[in-house]
Amino acid sequence: MSVSEIYGATEFGVIASNGQLRRDLDFRLVGWEEYKPSDWPFPRGELLVRAKNRSNAASKIFSFEGEGGGEGGEGGRGESRIADEEGFYHTGDIVELRGPRKISIVDRKKSVFKTAHGEYISPQRYTTPPLHSFLSLRLSQA
Repeated sequence: MSVSEIYGATEFGVIASNGQLRRDLDFRLVGWEEYKPSDWPFPRGELLVRAKNRSNAASKIFSFEGEGGGEGGEGGRGESRIADEEGFYHTGDIVELRGPRKISIVDRKKSVFKTAHGEYISPQRYTTPPLHSFLSLRLSQA
């Protein structure tokens, strides 16, 4: 039996398979809080993706202008917050670049907050047991 890990978004579709980004996607990392594309040895940041073939329907969904100030609207523009002016979809996920087009998800942008001492932490690191502990428990019970 083989197991694959698929990473994607409802709004965009499949982004990576087994940590490898799709070849038909452009991507970039954008620094956020303590996560920086200049981090060594693995650059980290929020993952932004867009289809290389910009006629892709998913690319068109994210750049719209509407009446009133939509979710990301300023001054009457209803522009989506999940894509920037260049058409990059903002995943909200913090990733490490582990090799050419190889990513590892390390955090979620919305789950990080700043403490009173100025330190940024992710409560998931302290409240969620690692997946391998569940797997080893299940294997030992088998």
